Amino acid sequence: MGQIRRRQKVGGPSAIRRTLKHRLNIPQQRSRFERELNRYSRASKPRARATIRCMTFPAAVPEIPAASVDDAAAYYVHRLGFTLDWGDEQGGIAGVSRGNCRLFISNRAFRDSYGNVGPILFWLNLESKAEVDQLFAEWKAAHAKIVSAPEDKPWKLREFTAADLDGNLIRVFYDFRRVSG
Repeated sequence: MGQIRRRQKVGGPSAIRRTLKHRLNIPQQRSRFERELNRYSRASKPRARATIRCMTFPAAVPEIPAASVDDAAAYYVHRLGFTLDWGDEQGGIAGVSRGNCRLFISNRAFRDSYGNVGPILFWLNLESKAEVDQLFAEWKAAHAKIVSAPEDKPWKLREFTAADLDGNLIRVFYDFRRVSG
């Protein structure tokens, strides 16, 4: 009977070293070999992007396009309950906030150099179905433009949609997939 050949384990840096070391004799190929070895080596040093993955970000601040910063800011303050923090039409940008939510409102002259246009849609994530319903009732009573009433969606979000003076849409939601049971 013939001898049974054992299969060598494939994978990992040592297998790559055994397989490629004898085949790569010219310097150009050796550097490629070293790159491949470092790619699979456990001893290779972590790259900077690995550090970035651990970084946490604060809440995003969307820039809301508006025909008039002053009119849009007044709508967000009087109809949606935000506070005007700074800015006006003359500067081309304003900041409004409500709790931890911050928004920038900008006019066409301010946005032209960046090329961003509207209308846009942004989402507000609330903490419960009750909060979604409560905010809907508050905005409806303040005569905000309501696009759709609160509803439990098949994708497990309770949501409603409102609009501002410039047609930008605000989807308010609660993700009830997070609830156990």
